Amino acid sequence: MNFLKSIIYGSEGSYDFLGVPVKFEKMETHYSFSNKQKKSSLSKSIACLADLCVTSKSFAILTGGYTHCLIHEYGHAFTCKLLKRHVCGIRISSNSALGRTSMLCNTLPSYQKSIIDTAGPFLGISYSCCKLISALALKKYISRPVAFSIAAGALIWILGEIFYALFSVIKKDGGDFGQIAKRGKVHVIAATGALLVPTTIGLTVGFKLLMK
Repeated sequence: MNFLKSIIYGSEGSYDFLGVPVKFEKMETHYSFSNKQKKSSLSKSIACLADLCVTSKSFAILTGGYTHCLIHEYGHAFTCKLLKRHVCGIRISSNSALGRTSMLCNTLPSYQKSIIDTAGPFLGISYSCCKLISALALKKYISRPVAFSIAAGALIWILGEIFYALFSVIKKDGGDFGQIAKRGKVHVIAATGALLVPTTIGLTVGFKLLMK
């Protein structure tokens, strides 16, 4: 029950999630989309809106952000374990939908590091796709508001992953795709290709649900 409260409401607690230590706790979040770089007014507005969303507990609860964050971070952790490296654990902010995975993978080749970095957004987007496909399959048995809520939340996080990846590549920051970008264009192209299929499926199914 406590675990359900954490993944729905962000309640603080420590758990073992499929062999990986997970801790929901209050954390200071330093990542910002609206940095001091020069942007158009539209870009600046979008960046400020993104900052407001990812740091809002209400937004995280309404869109299923805590579960999505856990799945995203588990993608990194699981892939790291597959590559026989130690995973220290996952930390998720209880006041926002942001997380961090601690891993010992500095000695890995660059291509394996890129695989680990890509695995987070890949699993996050795939999870949203599963929600959308389930809602479409069960549309005869669930009300329209429920279907709309599922579709909207999943689409928000799919688009959020893409926006975060794009912004991170441009800044070459500490984000997943920022780290991938530092390793070269080939890594970025390969990682983008990996996200293309689940993103296309998710957007197609999501908008189909919303339009009906």
